[in-house]
Amino acid sequence: MHSIEYHRYKADIMGPIDEFFILLDQRTAQAVTDAENSAAFLHAVLLGSLTLMALAVVFATWVLLGKVVPPLVGLKEAMVRLPARSGVKGIAGRAVSEVGTVSARSEETSSHAATVEEQGSATSNPAFAAVFFPFLFHNPVLD
Repeated sequence: MHSIEYHRYKADIMGPIDEFFILLDQRTAQAVTDAENSAAFLHAVLLGSLTLMALAVVFATWVLLGKVVPPLVGLKEAMVRLPARSGVKGIAGRAVSEVGTVSARSEETSSHAATVEEQGSATSNPAFAAVFFPFLFHNPVLD
């Protein structure tokens, strides 16, 4: 069992087994390296996506606060001043948009209301009252 011939015979048998374990270790190390590279790539993609999303949120906030909210605030202030008849002639910065359309319609309504008031009150003008206060009149469609 301790002879040189035994050790040669054992080396002949264990040689392929040792080669198998060496190849197994190399293959496992390569799989680990591939998985680490894939994880690093996906991490970079995630960080890039989060950065783009943050930029999109900043841009959307800038658009909302800079382009959408100011005209709406102006429209709200003008609509609040209309009943007080504070001499609102128009809404500053009116553009061709939904806000501009509402603004134009409010100006038309204001001028029409002023004309009707000059002619008589809403109670004496049923056409005006039917247009501006339809909830006061019987509507057979809604019944």
